Amino acid sequence: MKVNRYSLSKFHLIMFLVASLALSSEPLFGSFQLEKISVECDGNTTLALIQTDGVAAFEHFKLGDEMFRVVVDLKETVNPAGVGEYGEFPCSNLVSIRTSQFSYEPLVARVVFDFAHEIEWRVEQQGEKLSLSFSTPEEQRFPSITVFQAEAKIETKKQPEPTEIVSTQKETSSGGGAGESEGLSPSPEKLKEKQILRTREKVQYRPRNPRDPFASLIGKEKPGGFVVSGLPRGEDLKLVGIIEEGVEFKALCEDDFGTGYILGEKDRLRDGYVASVEADRAVFIIEQYGWSRRRLLELPASGQ
Repeated sequence: MKVNRYSLSKFHLIMFLVASLALSSEPLFGSFQLEKISVECDGNTTLALIQTDGVAAFEHFKLGDEMFRVVVDLKETVNPAGVGEYGEFPCSNLVSIRTSQFSYEPLVARVVFDFAHEIEWRVEQQGEKLSLSFSTPEEQRFPSITVFQAEAKIETKKQPEPTEIVSTQKETSSGGGAGESEGLSPSPEKLKEKQILRTREKVQYRPRNPRDPFASLIGKEKPGGFVVSGLPRGEDLKLVGIIEEGVEFKALCEDDFGTGYILGEKDRLRDGYVASVEADRAVFIIEQYGWSRRRLLELPASGQ
């Protein structure tokens, strides 16, 4: 019997493709989204919750250069807020919580917890929630604080077509003659379609040259095009002027990158706070590794 080899090879190729598609269970494309971050303290433990819209793989580790950092990387996860920094918590251990889209290939969203000193922690995954417990004995209690909340997704539904209703009256006879039909009642007005406004668009970008033209709008720029937003460091500031506002004074400061800040008494710094501002000087309290010190900044004398 003669067999057509070309037809047989084509048949095997089709069967191989069908079997490959049937056995493939993983989606080609897909990702999760960072939905919410909250933090609270019961006095001995600071509890942080990270929530996504699916069960995302993760890893956590510590970093320690200037302060103790706990880093959580969420795999295949999108951070809709981009770079963000959240601070001023009513406690002494937790300094700030920072978020970013750490990388795009592979897709990784990063959450960083900055602490004033080294602590112990444990992580537990409960479905779509990631629970981090930090050991902070004798810490001040505070209720749950939502530091990040993704915008709700708005689903638009097509409005049904309005139905036009027309009422009629039957003809009535009068006086032995054929009656005249009465006029038709006017049709009701059509319902106006509800207008659904567009949600605000968010635009993200990655600077590709050493000088970022938008650095002054979102934070300060470091060499290499890296942009850091948030509070200034008291160690990096120098006093360039004093602004008088009534009976109060404001310190006009500048960092090493030329970014200006107007600071008043009790304003927060990344590494402390402003203790006082006078007519010719400003005093910062610098807090590092569990201890604090005063830093005095004075205006240069005239002619210097």
